[in-house]
Amino acid sequence: MPDPSLSEQASGSDGSPSPSVYCIVLNWNGYEDTASCLRSLSVCEYSALEIIVVDNGSDDDSGYRLEDEFPDVTVLYNEENRGFAGGMNTGIEFAVEAGADYVWILNNDTIVPNDSKDIVARLVSPLENQRDVGMTSPLIRASGTDQIWFWGAKVNPRSLNPKHVTPPDGWEREIQHETGHIPLCAAMVDVTMLDNIGRINEEYFLYFEDVDFSLRARGHGYRLITVTDIEIEHGVSSSTGDNLSPLSSYYAARNRLLLYRVAGNDGTIFEFVLGYIVWITLLTGERAVNFHASGLMALYRGAIDGILGQTGRGPYP
Repeated sequence: MPDPSLSEQASGSDGSPSPSVYCIVLNWNGYEDTASCLRSLSVCEYSALEIIVVDNGSDDDSGYRLEDEFPDVTVLYNEENRGFAGGMNTGIEFAVEAGADYVWILNNDTIVPNDSKDIVARLVSPLENQRDVGMTSPLIRASGTDQIWFWGAKVNPRSLNPKHVTPPDGWEREIQHETGHIPLCAAMVDVTMLDNIGRINEEYFLYFEDVDFSLRARGHGYRLITVTDIEIEHGVSSSTGDNLSPLSSYYAARNRLLLYRVAGNDGTIFEFVLGYIVWITLLTGERAVNFHASGLMALYRGAIDGILGQTGRGPYP
């Protein structure tokens, strides 16, 4: 059963000002998804919430449409697509300069359900009351289903393979769950932690930047918490296409190698390479049986570029 004091503590029920939260939503040619996300945020009951949209080099005028339709939302413009990391960093810098206490990194394909009106306060509360907590996430369900997309996750210390964890029986009785990493889908981040560990690494452009960010946070002694009794809905991969697409295939293959170079592992290079080869083989089979030739070629191109040390924006999109 939710503890009402969590919401009260975070929202300043004792008369003190509520901590300042800046919600950052990234838009790239995604008017429909972004507009739906912004409309859903209207259910949030939190007095110190500011909403920022970063238009990440869209070429369909969607940023201007959003600015016209949502006058209470601040829209920032990047001249080019800087990827997820670069786009979010634009919003993060704006929020930090404006005096934010916390930054809520929110995918534009997420929806805040009507019964999650206190989601901001509940995500802020562990950050306010447990000083070693640096980032929180709600329980995340795949949109339109009861399927849990994220409850918790772990990163294999040798292969660096991130994996979402299936909730155990009785998980509903647990209000908070410590997790190995948090996808940057609906993550509430302490600005103090950002000052200590740095921003999202823009070398990734897309994919694995969330694993890198979580590993850096934990490396600095911060705990990562899923607040399991509050939910958000996520349209999985709607902004990047399916997981077999050239865009997804390329950055997944390239950036796992980048993660190894940046973060290292707890084992030998042999263990990492063996795990990478097995993983690439599985992804190859998945694309082959689905007759996805373009995704297969992008997968191999990403692996080659990863070996060559390529970073930042690649050939996709």
